[in-house]
Amino acid sequence: MANYYDRIADTYDATREYPTAVVGAVVDFVLSDRDRKRTTLIDVGAGTGLLSIPFARAVRRVVAVDVSQQMLEVLDRKANAEGLTNIDTKIGAAQGLPVPAATFDVAITSHVLHLTDRQKSLCEIKRVLRNDGAHVDCRCNWPEHRRKIESIWLASRGSAQVAQSMAVDSRPPDLRIPWRLEETVGDRLAAYESRAHGSCWGLGDEAFANAFAKFKYAVLEEYGSESQPLASESHFEVFVTPRSRI
Repeated sequence: MANYYDRIADTYDATREYPTAVVGAVVDFVLSDRDRKRTTLIDVGAGTGLLSIPFARAVRRVVAVDVSQQMLEVLDRKANAEGLTNIDTKIGAAQGLPVPAATFDVAITSHVLHLTDRQKSLCEIKRVLRNDGAHVDCRCNWPEHRRKIESIWLASRGSAQVAQSMAVDSRPPDLRIPWRLEETVGDRLAAYESRAHGSCWGLGDEAFANAFAKFKYAVLEEYGSESQPLASESHFEVFVTPRSRI
């Protein structure tokens, strides 16, 4: 998995839209009851810092952990460009975080726990949080047009899977922010061609090329051209769990 993320590090941000206003609302919500100047945060599966960097602008210290060195190098470049000096990056997995126990006030995850042994990862998150700390799981649900295109991709690669919403928790989110996702058919094709989505993994190069050719044909049959705009409503959801309840 690490090598795969190394390969897509430079194109990752183009396929993961976290609008500035949405992320700002998340930061304000998560830190509403905390002293920002004292708060320390660990971002588990930080990737290129889509959450690490906005939180680093607000808190005392952020530790960003990821399995991919290349992803963390992208994060470092972005942090350096902003002059942020309070982010430390560490190679590591959610099931074995390379940090001492009882170190952090907040642990952030976003679209990562389903890629790990969830229970082991949650045990590690609990271990590294202080007693009054909290785990914050963030999720950007795919809008309707993305689920439709994902279904076309799955059919093209011969999968019996059905495109699902990213939501996995049965309880309602503590924060749910609506936003409108706008892009083009070409943007979606480029995201799949870069193999940035999990459903593109596990295919050899030849099998992927064959599936992508079928996929591109089917998508253009459906939508007409790469310049065709796509827009539908999405939601960014935040689930907060106090350490005592993990």
